[in-house]
Amino acid sequence: MKKELLLLIAAALAASAGTAEAKETLSLSAGLGAGFTDNVLQYSDQQLADFEAGTKPNQFSIRTSDDMLWLPSLGLEYQNERPRGRATELTLRGSGEWHDKNATADWGALGATWRETFGRGRRLSVSAYRLPNYYLRQLWDDDFVPTYSGQGKYRRAEFALTIFGARWKQRLAEGLSADLGWQNESRVYNSDFRERDSRLNQGTVGIDWTKPKRVSFSADLGYENSRAEGSDGDDAGLAVPDDPDVSFHALLFGAGTRARLAQSARVKLDGDLSVEFEKRTYDSDRVADRYHRGRKDTRTTIDAGLRLGFRRHWSARAAVRHETNDAVLGASAPASADAGSFTENRGSLALEWTGDVWHRFRKRAAGNPAAR
Repeated sequence: MKKELLLLIAAALAASAGTAEAKETLSLSAGLGAGFTDNVLQYSDQQLADFEAGTKPNQFSIRTSDDMLWLPSLGLEYQNERPRGRATELTLRGSGEWHDKNATADWGALGATWRETFGRGRRLSVSAYRLPNYYLRQLWDDDFVPTYSGQGKYRRAEFALTIFGARWKQRLAEGLSADLGWQNESRVYNSDFRERDSRLNQGTVGIDWTKPKRVSFSADLGYENSRAEGSDGDDAGLAVPDDPDVSFHALLFGAGTRARLAQSARVKLDGDLSVEFEKRTYDSDRVADRYHRGRKDTRTTIDAGLRLGFRRHWSARAAVRHETNDAVLGASAPASADAGSFTENRGSLALEWTGDVWHRFRKRAAGNPAAR
């Protein structure tokens, strides 16, 4: 009897060792947030003063310089987890920003991501992002001829943004990983500002260290180069185009930390803090381009957030952002010119529901290639 029992146990162990389990899930997420910004279009102090004074109505299309925001989102994610640490993730996510009083600045975007995990801490991510209409602000258009007195030469400037990116993550040691990233951005402006059409390439290298007690630190360095069209096509006979050249190059640095602050059977509380720096130098060499030739910008962005996960499917996130841009014009700019430095503060509170809408488990023999 003992012999037969031992044989049955051995057979069961062999069968379990010879099978591999794959898990597939399709999950849906829907969220809605409310927020506030104190500088809708990131105007400088001088521009804000002009707006409040009402002396330059053609320069502004907003109703208020601050505003309440509605932040909707909707996402769909497919996951396929396989043996040996292999996994595939496909994500499609739509998001937007709706303004309470300044609908002219509303926007919506769609993003897609494919992540392939190969095991042993190796992962490849490929992403795409499309924002069809982003309102920048009213800009001066030299080529525009007003059709009536008092119309002015300020015109609406907006662009379509398309981003493609790829990232490789590699584990270096226990809790330590590095990643390499590349991103290409294309901006296509409306017909009044085609000289601002541009293509940007960005490269980054980063490192991420995770401590055993669920705390992680990250840092990354990057470089980006943006080449603008620099001409709207009406200056073919000129030796030097009379349009502005907004081409630039920039150095990037970022650092951040994430931590699990508290956890119970039903509740998880996470916190995050990050800071990003961008040192931008404009590349225009046109004498007539007084506002971009020799210009240098330093942008600093600080983000902080708390995320509360509860009741399995629900999460709430509170976030704040402080962003500044210090601009210095070149020597050819008028002494009284406004460089365009700005400060913006944001805050938001969002609620999101996430749940599986479909799942499947499969068991196959480990020797079957389809299980690998």
